[in-house]
Parts: sequence; structure tokens; C-alpha cells
Amino acid sequence: MSATIDIFGDSFADPEYNDGETWLDQLQFEVNNYAKSGVGPQYCIEKMMTVDPGQYLFVLFPDFNRLSLDYLKPTLWGDAQKIYNMVKDGVDPLVVQDGHKIHQDFEGFYNTGLHRILEVLMIQFILSRPYKRILIWPSSSRYPFSRNHTLEIPSNAYIVPRPLYQISIDEMGEIPNPDKRSNHLSENNHLVLAKEVNDYFNHCIKPDPRLFWKNVANKD
Repeated sequence: MSATIDIFGDSFADPEYNDGETWLDQLQFEVNNYAKSGVGPQYCIEKMMTVDPGQYLFVLFPDFNRLSLDYLKPTLWGDAQKIYNMVKDGVDPLVVQDGHKIHQDFEGFYNTGLHRILEVLMIQFILSRPYKRILIWPSSSRYPFSRNHTLEIPSNAYIVPRPLYQISIDEMGEIPNPDKRSNHLSENNHLVLAKEVNDYFNHCIKPDPRLFWKNVANKD
């Protein structure tokens, strides 16, 4: 019986955000995939709390500024962050659907000061989960994390030091809009990602972000 891997994350792992074979199809494990496009780590952790752990845990850690807003679909939480930034930059919130409420909710979150510690607390919770091996790969989030130096990383876990969104940008020079790539990656980099994940969980070989293809659009 093959080992099981639990996957949490955003559109970099959402099976509905692809067209054809992806890195997910090339994993050498029984996959339980709970990723959903647009969500933040709060969604991932709340979902994680409802799941009986398998053997391996792979978290594609999203931007923690993606708040779980109950009045929006999870796939729109990433857009809510963009709307907040637009209003903050001077756009009238009344011209954007739910703009005023979104602005108020984000302001309330930042006014608590939780954003200064929440990211590292979320990461530490993930690292505490009872899995044989844990891999955290920042997806839409930045790296190093806020207060990264305070993290206690156990011997059965690893955090990849380059976000997937940056690897995605390196492919094209920028992320196209709309992005028609499956899970924001080219076919070549789906192969690389699958190999890096398989090698880590099978052989404890740490993923190397330098192995990903760059400037794919300019190659023959």
C-alpha cells in the first residue's frame, strides 16, 4: 500500500486549476488534496484540524493576508485583498462590490496587530502536526516569513526558501493575466516540482528551487 500525503494550499495545488496532467498526477503517493484556489493559510489550517493525519504533509503556504471572509466565496478571498489595497490607494469603496465592508474588515484585522505574529504562529502549528515528514513551500506568500528567526523547525520538516509565485514569475518574466498555465507553472516545471516533492518524501532530499526552468517563453 502506497504512503499517503495530505496537501493543503491555494491555486498552485488546486486540482480544478489545471488543464491536463500536472505535478499532482506525478506524485508517488496516495494523495488527499484539500487545496483551493484563492484561499489563505487560515482556511488551510481550519481544514487541517478536521483531517486525520496521513503519513506525509505538504503545505503550499499562501499569503496570510488572504482573510477568510464568510460573506465571500473562498475563491474570492485573494481578490478581497486586492480590493483592500485599491481602496487603501484611494479608490472609492462604494464603486466596488462589498468594497466598504472588505476595507473595514481588513482595517480591523491590521489594527489588532495580529498580522505581526500570526504568520509565524501558523507555520509553527503546521510544524507541530503528527506527520512522519512535513514540507512547507511558500506559494503566494513571501519568504522569509515575518519573525522567521523565531521558528523552531523539527528534524522531520523543511521549509523551501523560495516561493512558488517567484518561480512562476521567473518562467515568464511576469505572471500573465489571465494565467492559462495549469497551477501557474509550465509543463517543464510541473515535472521539476513533482520530482522535488517525490524526492523529499521518499528520500529526504531537500527541494532545490534552482532546478526550475526560467524564461520558458524565450526557449525554443
